[in-house]
Formats: sequence, C-alpha cells, structure tokens
Amino acid sequence: MGGGFNNLLAALTIIFVAAAATWLFKKRPASRQENNSHRPEKGSAERGPLSGKAPIVNGDIGLEPHLTQTGPEEAAAPIKEITTHPEQGLRKQISITTPSQATDEEEGGRSEENASNAIEPDFLSGSQVESHRKDKASATAKHEAQRQAEEARQLSAEESRAAAEREAEEARRQFDEVTRAAAQREALRREFEETRRLAEEESRTAVAQETQLQEQNLRRRVEEQTRTTAQPDVLLEVTQARDGAVVAARVAPPLPAPRAPRQYRATARKPAPHRPLGSPSPGRDARNRATPIELRLVFEKAGFCRVSLLPRRAVGMPTEFVVGGSGSPLELEALQDEWYQDVMRPDMGRLLREGIEWVGALPDGGAARLSLSGRGIFVLARHGELNGFVSRPRLVIGEEHVVFCVAERLPDVRAAIALTKSPEPTELHADSGIPAGWVGLRGVRPQHPVAPSPDGDIMDALRPLPDIEIALTGGIRIDRQTWLSSFPPTIELLGETSMLGVVTIDGQKATRSPEGGYVAPGWDSAGEHTVWCTSATRAYAIRSGAEAWDPWDAYSWSLGEPTASGTQSRPAICGVLVRPPRDARADSCPIVVVATNPILLGARPGEIEVCTPRKDVRAGFCVGFPWFHPIWAVPADALHCDKRAARVLLIGPPAAVNRADQTSATHRSGCAVRRRDLTRATHAWCEAILEASRKGLQAVPSRVEIAALWKSYKRYAKTLRRSWR
Repeated sequence: MGGGFNNLLAALTIIFVAAAATWLFKKRPASRQENNSHRPEKGSAERGPLSGKAPIVNGDIGLEPHLTQTGPEEAAAPIKEITTHPEQGLRKQISITTPSQATDEEEGGRSEENASNAIEPDFLSGSQVESHRKDKASATAKHEAQRQAEEARQLSAEESRAAAEREAEEARRQFDEVTRAAAQREALRREFEETRRLAEEESRTAVAQETQLQEQNLRRRVEEQTRTTAQPDVLLEVTQARDGAVVAARVAPPLPAPRAPRQYRATARKPAPHRPLGSPSPGRDARNRATPIELRLVFEKAGFCRVSLLPRRAVGMPTEFVVGGSGSPLELEALQDEWYQDVMRPDMGRLLREGIEWVGALPDGGAARLSLSGRGIFVLARHGELNGFVSRPRLVIGEEHVVFCVAERLPDVRAAIALTKSPEPTELHADSGIPAGWVGLRGVRPQHPVAPSPDGDIMDALRPLPDIEIALTGGIRIDRQTWLSSFPPTIELLGETSMLGVVTIDGQKATRSPEGGYVAPGWDSAGEHTVWCTSATRAYAIRSGAEAWDPWDAYSWSLGEPTASGTQSRPAICGVLVRPPRDARADSCPIVVVATNPILLGARPGEIEVCTPRKDVRAGFCVGFPWFHPIWAVPADALHCDKRAARVLLIGPPAAVNRADQTSATHRSGCAVRRRDLTRATHAWCEAILEASRKGLQAVPSRVEIAALWKSYKRYAKTLRRSWR
C-alpha cells in the first residue's frame, strides 16, 4: 500500500513539473525570442521552441528549469528524464532528452552545436553574458580552426598525391620517349651502315669493272698497234662499248719500258752551291725528269673519304695520255691545264709503300715519265685550286693537314706531331676509306716550329720550319730582282728567327752588319747572288746601269691644241726625261718658268718662245721648249699688267744683245727689202720688249748691271722698229 502511494506521488510531481514548465514557456515567449536574436551561431534558426539548457553560473544552476529539445516536431515527445541538482534544492535544472537529440549525439557534432546555442536566462548579468559569449566564440573559433586545419591537411595530402601521380606519369612518358628515340637512332644507324656498306660495295664493283674494261680496251689497242705496219701516228677504227657508240681513236706509239719504282730518300737542308742566276744546272737538259704524281684525299658524306692518285700534266703532254707501269695504269684524261683526272686503284696501299712509275709515248715521238716515290709517311694540306687535301713536302705552321702513315709507324708519328703543339688529331682507318695497312690523322694543325734533322730523315716532313721571309729592301732596283751597282739592297730576315740557324750568301756564312742587314764577302759585287736559310731561299743580282736607251712617250699632256688628234704638239715624260713635242725643232730644250712670265726672249732678235700654261691643272709654273738660250721672261700682256707686282725676269746668263742682224739690215737698200728680211718673229721680239718698256716694268734682280743690260735691249728694239719705217 505504501509503495503504491509513493508511485502515485511521483507521477503527480512529474505532471506538476511538466505543467509548470509549459506555463513558463507560454508566459515569456518574447524574452526568449530576444535572447535568441542575439545568437549568430550556426544552426540557431533550426532549433525548436523548447530547445535550451539552464547555464551554470559560478557553479550554480538557474532557478527556472530550462527544457532542451532539438526540433519543433519533437516538442510533444514524452519526457524521459528529470534531473535535480543534489546540493541546491531551490535551483533545479530540468533536461528533457528527446529521441532526436539522442540521434544527434550518436551522429556526433549536432548535440554540441545545440548546447552551444542554448538560451541564456534573463537573470545573468551583462558581464557574465559577455564572458559566456566570448567563451562560446572561442570554442567555436577553435573548432572552426581545427576543422579548417583538417581540411587543409586533407587538401594538401590530396595535392601531394596528385603531384606524385603527375610526376610519375611525366617520368614514365619521358622514359617512353627516350626509349623510342634510342630505338629510332639505332634503326637509323643500322640503315646508314647498311647504305654505306652497299655504296662501298657498288663503288668497288664499279671501279673494278671500269678498270677491267679500260684494261681490255688498252690491251686491244696495243695488240692492234702491234699488228699494224703503218706509221705509229695513224687513225684506226676502234670499237668501244662506251654508251654503245663506235668511236675512232688514235693509236699511240709503242710504250717505252717503265723504270722500277723508287723509294723516297730524305736529304738534309743545306745551301746549294753558288751558280749564276738563271743558268741551268749541269746535265739538267740531258736528264729525263719525271712529272710528279700527287696523293689526294677528299672527304665525302658521313665521314667517308676518297683517296686517289693525282698526276700532274706538264707542258706538251696530250689531253689523253696512255701510260704503262706500276699497278696496270689506264689512259689518263686531262682534268685541268696542269692536272690529269684522279686515278683510283684497288691496291692503293701497296703502291704508296713501293712507289709508282709510269711512262707513256708523246705525240712527237718522245717519252714522258710520271713518278711517285714510295714512303711510309705522307703529308697532305688544302690546295688553292683543287678540292680536298693534296700532298706537300712538309707541315706548315698554322695550316690544317692530314697525315698518312703506315700502321707500324703510328706511335712515332703521333710523338712528332705532339712536338709541334698541334691539337690531338682524329684517327681514320679502313672503314673510313683509308687504304689497307695505313692510318690517317685528321686535324693536324702545328703551332710551333721544330728543328729538322741535320742528316735528313723521313720524319722531317712532320717538323715544320720557322715562318721566315727573306726581304730585300733599299738600294736602287733596276729590274724585278736586279739592283744597280754601288746601290745594293739590304738583306733582312722577317718572321720567327728564334730557330733560324745558319744564314749564307753564295755559300758563305753571313753576319749582321751595323745597319742591321746580313752581309758576306762579295755580297754587293756585280753578278748573281743567293741568300739561304733553313726556311727560305732568295736570289738577287747586281748590274751596272745602261749607258743609253731609247726614250718613248710614256706620258703626254695637252698644251691646248684644238683637237685631241693633235698629239704631235704634245710634250711627253719618259722617266726623268721631259721630251719636247714631235713637231718642235730638234734642238729644243725644256725649261720651267713662272706662269706670270710665259714669254721667253733670247739675245738675238726673233728668238721668242711663248709657254702655254695647262688649263686643267692649277699651277704657278709652265713649261716651254725654246730652241735658243733664253735670257729674259716677260709678262704675256705687259701693257695691261699690274706694274706694282709684274717684273721682267732674268732667267739666263746676262748676255748682251746680238746686233749682227742690224748691221746687215742697214746696208740693204730700199724699204721693201728691209721689211721682207725682218721676219714675224723679229717683230714679236721687238713688240714684247717695247710693251714692257712702255709699261715701265723693272728688271729682276734689281742690280745696276742688270738694269743697264735691260736698257740696252730696249734701245736696240727701238732702233729696229725705226728701221721698219
């Protein structure tokens, strides 16, 4: 009975509390809405009208109960729990837990948000409310910062994962490209190797076929020539399978017997014995000197090179030349005026070692030899007229070379090249086109001279000489290499003289003179002389000057003739000689006077010459060609000249006037006779003197005897003029 009463009392208490809570909620809705309007936290608009919880202030619970509910649809849900503070009986907190709130607590996060948005009671002070808001804002900011940090961490992880995937993809793509490029290069290399191999095989086959065909043609020609009994120089019908055409070829005379090939013999550089300049050496005409055969190398595509023999073509050798000798040669055809076409032989390596000797018959019945001495080292350099590299005697400082050597001499050759301070050369072997048993060194460019061997050696070809030039300066040169006796040239050596060695003149040791040139006994005597040093040689001659020579009009100029064809009246210059015009008297002599006094007067009446100044050149002088010895020079227009500046110049010896014509003229009778005897030149002579006298011009130099001499000329001119009347 007692237990049932207690249960009834508890139920009534619960009902009473619920009714009181409902009444409080309906009584103060405005204050609750005002408190909710001051809460800007997220989710405040979604809470129901009963959502809330009494705040804890200083450890106490508010007097008024505060119902907590998560949504308006759950306002009528049954009350599951009523809690009462154990220590404060007057203040109670009623927490109503709804099913929706339980769901939010299970989801995590919704319950904390609802709790943070609880409505503050009205009895809290302003500072407490502000502190409470700050605590809530701090908690919210901390939670937001944690959330943003988590999002940033997740975003960074995703970006790192994406970057790693992109890098892996890029690396995989690059690896695929490198692998594909390597495969393509390998395929191209194989294709190139195959193409080059086929080209070499075709080239060898073509050369062999061409060689065989030409040998057959040559053999047939020789056989036909041997059978014929006619003259050796006769036209024969020879059928050749050359483009299917039948051509007529001239059968050459029988070939002379070729000599045995010779080996290269190195000689030391020594001064040659003195001999007159231009005179042939003893027995030079008697010897049958051979025309040299040069070695030629031409670089082609892909680093492949072509090695051939290049015969020189001397004067008198035909354009088509049939030869015989070493290596079964063929018919040579002219490439240029000084060269035959390249000759390629399959046994090139053996021929270069042993040497080559060819011989052929000339059209005039003589024989011509072509020779290449066998050796183990060849030096090739660029040629000025031909493509590629052509053999030369030795290395030259600063130029690019290609060196051929036999394989067994390669270490010695490399050591000799290293002494010249040349860059490291590149080796060429048989796979590049070099003859079998030989090695080519490309890119040899010596920078330093090396002294040659005193006894001569094949390695001297790899020892470049100093770059020295023998210069002949000064003196009086009368020909290209000839100087006037007593005026010899100064002999100087220009260039790298640190390794000069001995200098000789005509075989005698030369020394430096105090003036700086090289001299030796008899170096300036009349005759031919030779200057020799290790790197160069030069000849010069000293002769006496010619006593006489025939002059000619080297340069002529106009004196104002009306037409250009009047060259007979033009003076000329030949060396230091000034020649009078061709239409002048033979005894005319040139004289130069000032342009203001161009009229020349002699001591005899009628001796007058007018100098014509050049109009194309501004000059203060003019040239005349009088046939007499001029005494005076007067202005051209004495009556209209400025007497303050114009003068009568004494230009000759002060000779008195010649009165012989006056004496002869006074003995003649009759005025007509006297006028016929007086020439036009005499009238001009008198007029020039009298015009200067009427103007009052003074004679120069201003001396008493000169003035008296000029006065005597004036008196004589007046006397002649009176005699004309």
